Amino acid sequence: MKKSILFILILATTLVSIWFKDRYILGAAEDGLIFYNISNYFHQAEFTWMEYPGLGSPSLILVAGKPIYLLLSFLQESGIPGFLVQAGVMWFLLVSAGIGVYLLVRELFPKLSPKYILFSVLFYWFNPISIVDVWNRFLLNYIFFFALLPVASYFFIKGLRTGKFFWSFLLNTVLIFYSYAFSYVAFSILLWIWLFFITFYFALFQKDRKSKVFSLKYFILTLILFCIANFWWVLPLISLNFSGGSSPTAD
Repeated sequence: MKKSILFILILATTLVSIWFKDRYILGAAEDGLIFYNISNYFHQAEFTWMEYPGLGSPSLILVAGKPIYLLLSFLQESGIPGFLVQAGVMWFLLVSAGIGVYLLVRELFPKLSPKYILFSVLFYWFNPISIVDVWNRFLLNYIFFFALLPVASYFFIKGLRTGKFFWSFLLNTVLIFYSYAFSYVAFSILLWIWLFFITFYFALFQKDRKSKVFSLKYFILTLILFCIANFWWVLPLISLNFSGGSSPTAD
């Protein structure tokens, strides 16, 4: 396993070095050049209501990225160039996606040869859907969700298989580092649809009633913890929907 993790680290480092060898900030589509001045984007995500344009508008989907903006703004204001901050983010997302896939495949297929497990990492990084919808679009919340999905799947399945609620707490702790993915509400919905299907599958094929009940409890606990850990954007989102979209709720 150590050699496989080392391979993932080396390959991710090589890719990021190639991407940023010219010291340019990369950007595409509606994201623009976020890493040119991250502080500008942090102010947009600081509250659930932006003062512009006009009389203002809700910025709920941006608020979910507040912890990431805060961290990256601090790094940039400390004097680290924008391209290095972006390179560090891309490296972290590549590595976490790679290790997440590696652990997930090894968990689901324990008898599979290590070389094929490593191939699954390469496939996840560079399959046609990833190339077109993640790397081609190059939207930061897409890339965060791309890295989050295998990590969340591994922790969630590990909890179901071991029958321990500990993994639910660990999963929600880890999700903090991927909060930017939830700046696109559809990804929140997709994540919970995916976790629900995993829960349904496990409950369906469990023979004893105790395991079926645990699967349901585990899912509900994970959802409750998610809402608690992400209250800074979940509560305003619910509030705005119930108010008809007219309430400038402050964070």
